[in-house]
Amino acid sequence: MRKFSVDRLIDLIGSVMLGLMLTLSLFNVLSSWITKNRYGEVEELVLICFVWVVYIGIGLLYKTKEHISVSFLVQLLPPPRKDRRSCRQSMM
Repeated sequence: MRKFSVDRLIDLIGSVMLGLMLTLSLFNVLSSWITKNRYGEVEELVLICFVWVVYIGIGLLYKTKEHISVSFLVQLLPPPRKDRRSCRQSMM
């Protein structure tokens, strides 16, 4: 039996929401093409799913330290400033 993990659950939720986004978008495109009628509610659901997928992705990437960071600005600083910046960054 697999051990329960919050990370796996969040991955699963994000994957399901991404699949739901794809399915709803495809439905809206096909319904627009076949019946010439678009559904605004479907577009709103896709937007809500997109926002949640982005938030879930941000949280997961921040936890694993894979998020985008602007390190080239820190590298341009003189050595004494680099030390203070890394000290402040480690306290957060």
